[in-house]
Amino acid sequence: MDETDLGFKRSGLHLLVVGLWAATSAVCFLEILTVRGLVVRIYARFAATGRSYGPEYFGGATLGTLTTLAMAIVCIVVIIGCGEYHYRNVGKPESWKLFGWTIAFELSILVLALFI
Repeated sequence: MDETDLGFKRSGLHLLVVGLWAATSAVCFLEILTVRGLVVRIYARFAATGRSYGPEYFGGATLGTLTTLAMAIVCIVVIIGCGEYHYRNVGKPESWKLFGWTIAFELSILVLALFI
């Protein structure tokens, strides 16, 4: 094996890491809406009293906005933090373990949305 083969394998590994990071980043932004929907549905379930829904509506809208803001901050921190971590540890087992945890956590949120 000469150096061109090794360079190609390393660049292929870098492309795989960038692709996985971009995919998890896109799913992270999708989860902003998913978590907002979860929170509003849970709130609506417990806030429905059978009378006028005016205060409950505004409470749900406020809670949805605050959830969106909090999830946006969390997603930005996760995207920047994971990107930096993968950049420094590309190809190491720690990087793949973080990918595994990230994908498992994102999938668990999406599966939870199916049941709530």
